Amino acid sequence: AFGPTTDDDEMHDTEFLDERTSYVLLSVLGRAIFEFSAFSLVAVVWFKSTADSRAGMSETHMIYSMCPIMLIISGFCLGGLAIWETVDLLFFNDWNLEQFKADSNVHIARTFFEAVTWGSLGVLVICNEIMIYTRLSKVASWYRLDWKQKLPVLYRALGSMSVCSLCFLLRSSLLFVNFSSLLHTEKDFESGNVWWICMVWIPTIIPSVLLLHALRKVDRAPAAIEGMSDALLLQRQPPEAAFQGFRSMMDNDSVCSSLVRTDSLRSKDSSRSSTTASLNIPQSPQRFRIEETSDEESVVFT
Repeated sequence: AFGPTTDDDEMHDTEFLDERTSYVLLSVLGRAIFEFSAFSLVAVVWFKSTADSRAGMSETHMIYSMCPIMLIISGFCLGGLAIWETVDLLFFNDWNLEQFKADSNVHIARTFFEAVTWGSLGVLVICNEIMIYTRLSKVASWYRLDWKQKLPVLYRALGSMSVCSLCFLLRSSLLFVNFSSLLHTEKDFESGNVWWICMVWIPTIIPSVLLLHALRKVDRAPAAIEGMSDALLLQRQPPEAAFQGFRSMMDNDSVCSSLVRTDSLRSKDSSRSSTTASLNIPQSPQRFRIEETSDEESVVFT
C-alpha cells in the first residue's frame, strides 16, 4: 500500500505540473506554432504583394510560388513536432523540466528544426526585399532621384521587412546555440538575460510592434461620428497600381503636350483670321476701277 501524501508532496507535484505547463504554453505551442504561423502568414502576404506588383513584366520567377509553399510546409512540420513534444512531456514522462530538455530526443529535434525554420523565414524575407529593390530599380525615374529622395521610399518599402528578417535570424542563431549546447554539454541554453532578451523578447516584440503600426494606418469607417452613415472604407492601393499610375502619368504628359501644340496652332490660325477681318481685305479676286475726282482718287471694288 502507498503511504499517505503530505501537503509538501502535493505542493511539489503542483509546482512540477505548473512548470511544465507554462513551458509548453510559452515556448513550445506559443512560439513554435502560433508565433511562427503568424509571421509566416505575414511573409506570404509580402510575397503575394511583390508578385502582384509585376504588372506588365514578362519574366517569371519560381520563388514567387515556391517560397509560400515552403513556409506552409515548414509550419506544419514544426507544429507536428511541437505537439509531439507536448504530449511526450505532459503525459508520457515523469522527468522534471531540466532533465527532459537534456535527455529528450523529441525536444532536441524540435529545437534543431525550429532553428532551421526561423532561419529560413529570415532568409526568404531578405529574398523578398531584394526582389522589391529590383522592381524599384527598373523604374525609369529611379536613377534620376537623389539619395535623399530614395531613402524615404526605401524605408517605407523595406524598413519593416529588414527589421523583421534580422529578428528572425537572431532567434535562429540562438536556437542553434541551444541545440549545440544540448548535444555537447547536455545543458540547455534557455536561461539567463541573453536568452530572454535576444531570443524571446526582441524577436517577438519588435516585429509585432512594426506590424501593428502598419495595421494602424488602415483607415477605418467613422461610425462613431454623428450624422455620418454608410461610411465607405478607404481601400489601400494595391502595389501594381503604382506602376500603372506611373505609366498613365507618362501617357498623360504626352497627351497634354500634344494638346498644347494643337491649341497653339489653333490660336495662330485664329489670330491670322482676325487680322484679315480687321483689314477688310477681300479673300476672292474682285474687279475694280479707279475713279478720279478733283481732289483725290479712290479705288472702287465692283
